[in-house]
Amino acid sequence: MPPEDPGHARLQDAAAHAAYLLGLPDAVTRARELYDRAADPARRSRLGFLTALALLQDGRPAQAHPLVDEALAVHALPGRPARTARFLALRAALLCGGRRLDEARTLADQALERSLAVRAPVAEAYARSVRAQLLTHAGDHPAALRESVRARTAARRRAETRDIQLVQTLLGAHLLGCTTATARPAPCWRRPGRSPTAPVRPPGRHGRTPSPRASTTAPGTGTRPSTTSTSDARCPPPGSPPRRTGSTP
Repeated sequence: MPPEDPGHARLQDAAAHAAYLLGLPDAVTRARELYDRAADPARRSRLGFLTALALLQDGRPAQAHPLVDEALAVHALPGRPARTARFLALRAALLCGGRRLDEARTLADQALERSLAVRAPVAEAYARSVRAQLLTHAGDHPAALRESVRARTAARRRAETRDIQLVQTLLGAHLLGCTTATARPAPCWRRPGRSPTAPVRPPGRHGRTPSPRASTTAPGTGTRPSTTSTSDARCPPPGSPPRRTGSTP
């Protein structure tokens, strides 16, 4: 495709975005070269955003702050609140990547508030993505999972937020595993085919059900009363250990 063709620039931008999504080593170089040559303000804004994301992915968030400064100087106008909210969310992501977590949390909250006020789903997706990562870092997995789901919902069916959809899908799977592991109920020992609400008898040694008439000899006492399960033994509630029944006369 010749350079003068109107679709040439769009093809180059799409190739640079694909390089970022694939994590190619030259993703930063591709995006930066297009950004430096871009003359159209709207295209330059998109490429600046992409270059900053590529730098963050490459572990160089500090080098991306000047790009955000330039974008906010251009787009922080009353007529462009959605663009402003988007770059505020990007700044929060850069602060999070630089381990400046308190600043990132404050700015992510501001970006989310602005994005909701102007109904900017792309900015909302990035703001919620940062909040999900911060909540994960803080160990609040249930809240992080809820925020991750909201980020994916805001990013749905939008080409410019495919990175959010991918990252939050992976993060959501991780968080779901964490929350499931902590809320997993204790195992219930049941015979195959029994009703889930029927009384059960916990297994004895080696998984065998103790006989009601079984008895053992205690040293120095001769015999010991046999142990049986009471008829009301049921599956323990989630989170509680299996309950063994007491002795019967």
